[in-house]
Amino acid sequence: MTNVNNVSAGKPKIGGAVFVAPIGTELPEDVTTQLNAAFKGLGYCSDDGITNTNSPETEEQKAWGGDTVLNMQASKADTFKLKLLSATAAIVNSYPVASLSLYTIY
Repeated sequence: MTNVNNVSAGKPKIGGAVFVAPIGTELPEDVTTQLNAAFKGLGYCSDDGITNTNSPETEEQKAWGGDTVLNMQASKADTFKLKLLSATAAIVNSYPVASLSLYTIY
């Protein structure tokens, strides 16, 4: 049976939805588990949201005779872009732009 209460759309948490933590920080295993305390919110983001671009590279594995039998992922670079609207000293000093590649974005 149809139920309008089962319909939803992804939406950010009020007050900002981008959190960062050092790489290797334990991630939650489901949507009800709280983020590890090492995650820090980056505050408000523009309504453009966050953009993720990636460029995976693959390598073909060929069998004797020339048939391609497997396409293996060789690498995959991810780039995230967002515009932060909050610029508190805690955020600016804790997460300088040059070092954000050292953090897990969640």
